[in-house]
Amino acid sequence: MTRFYSNAQTDIEPSQAARLADETAVRRMYEFAPYPDLGADLKDLGLYLSPIREELAQREQVSFLDVGCGTGHILVGVAKANPEWKCYGIDLSAASLAVAEQLAQKHGTAVELTRGSYLDRCPTRSSSM
Repeated sequence: MTRFYSNAQTDIEPSQAARLADETAVRRMYEFAPYPDLGADLKDLGLYLSPIREELAQREQVSFLDVGCGTGHILVGVAKANPEWKCYGIDLSAASLAVAEQLAQKHGTAVELTRGSYLDRCPTRSSSM
């Protein structure tokens, strides 16, 4: 039997209360110390997107959702490389999202940021995504 260590409450007791405790702990950590900061380089997802680039080019509209976008280094990188796409980010931490907003402004990109959990209903579900 493989044993593993986890400090996640949902691994000990899968419940709504445990989920809330885990989200609160993660949110608290990133509210205190968003990572990385505004000065870090944008991330390039070209390697991951290149296999589907042809298929994406045939679409009338492409929507990109970065769940757990943190400070937005992937999200803003994708938005900058693909300005015609609609780019969305969701994260637990308001402090991280504030950095993501500043990063988007610094690079002149349009992104839509939402504070929430990846377990919540997708915030862009009612849009054209």
